[in-house]
Amino acid sequence: MTLSLFQGLIDLYNFREKYPEADLEPFLKKSTSFFQIYIQKGLQSIEAERKKAAEQTSEKLSPG
Repeated sequence: MTLSLFQGLIDLYNFREKYPEADLEPFLKKSTSFFQIYIQKGLQSIEAERKKAAEQTSEKLSPG
């Protein structure tokens, strides 16, 4: 995955976080199933990375 594609996924993820009420489905329906799956998996990957980073930060801040 190139940096610009990944940055686009990050931007989309941030947009969804900021505007959870936004319905992206009508836009995704217009694309191929391959592209829809690519977007879905990319967003899931970003979410997993951010959760992992948050957990690691939490562990470091916890008294021990």
